[in-house]
Amino acid sequence: MTRNQWPRTRGRGKKVEFEKDSEDPSSIQPIISPNRPITRSSARLSINEEDSTREITRRNTRQNKSEKSEIYGETTSHVAKKLKTTTQLNSTDIDYIIPKFPPIQSKKRKRLPDQTDIQNQTDFPNPSYENSLTIIEQLEETNKILDSVRAKQQLLESNHNAENEKHEQYLREFKQFAEEKFQNYERIITQLQNQIQEEDGRKFKIDQVSMLERDLHKEREERRILEQDLKKEKEETRKLIDQLEQSKHELQQLQLIENSKNIGELKQKIKRLEHEFSQERENSKKLKKELDKIPITDTKQMEILAQLNLYQDLSNLLIQNVKFISQNEQSFTCILSGRNGSLVFKLTFNGDEYLYEPSINPDRDAELLNILPDYLREEISFEKDNLDLFFWRALNFLQKRESD
Repeated sequence: MTRNQWPRTRGRGKKVEFEKDSEDPSSIQPIISPNRPITRSSARLSINEEDSTREITRRNTRQNKSEKSEIYGETTSHVAKKLKTTTQLNSTDIDYIIPKFPPIQSKKRKRLPDQTDIQNQTDFPNPSYENSLTIIEQLEETNKILDSVRAKQQLLESNHNAENEKHEQYLREFKQFAEEKFQNYERIITQLQNQIQEEDGRKFKIDQVSMLERDLHKEREERRILEQDLKKEKEETRKLIDQLEQSKHELQQLQLIENSKNIGELKQKIKRLEHEFSQERENSKKLKKELDKIPITDTKQMEILAQLNLYQDLSNLLIQNVKFISQNEQSFTCILSGRNGSLVFKLTFNGDEYLYEPSINPDRDAELLNILPDYLREEISFEKDNLDLFFWRALNFLQKRESD
């Protein structure tokens, strides 16, 4: 016994106070009577009796607690077996069904029992019967709780099935909504792709326009450079033209000087040709007069002469003279008349080809020289099949107007 466990007195008081070491202080009763005076010997006796009663109460409480723990262990195991039959119970549900009891606290101080303790132990009542009644009541309550839990479980299962159906319905609706969204997104993507293609086409066109503008700018620059070069070339050509005109003027002067020497010869040749032409014309007139004088008796000759006159009238071609140079070679002196003048020429036929020899007077045929091409101003030869083409071209130039 320590110092703190001694009873406390205040002088000669009648009342004795004890410290609260036991769990059930109501069962502890003071041994010392209140009217008896406290002495040293009485204090010792009271202390020994107090210790014995405390030890007995502690043993009884320990035994009761051990019995309670055994009964509670059996009930908890029975409840756990019943709980095994149930399904889908959380730890919170089990804690709700099985009540939690306070743990048994062990005492630090232990003391061997005495004979006085064993004799005094029979004087206290045993609470095992009351504990068994409370356990039965708790079991009934747990059964009720289990029934309510089963009902709740069935309700939860039905709610769970309903929730599953709702979730499935929500899932189907979400799938349908997602498919519609996906289709909308695909449509939007196709529209965006088309817009991107159009924008790419526009960009390509813009790039082409910019390229064309750059090319146009380059072409303008090149054109400007070419215009400058052209101006330079024009100036050079103008200078060359001036030089050419000057050279032409000098050439004309030289030709005049040279022609002045040949003028006499040309005049003599022209006079000779004019004399021959006048003689030939007079001869043709004489021959025609003689033919007119001669009576034509043969009808065939008359037909030939009529055809010849018709050909002459239609073609404006007058054959003045015909010469037979050899058996296969003939010479025809012809005059072809037109709006622009008359062309005098000689055709010589050797059997395969015709030889054209013009007889042009520069003074007389000055206008005709401006119209005739170069190949009709000089001697040419052509085949027999091209005679009509030659005649058509010569007549075309003679009939040609100045406006044409």
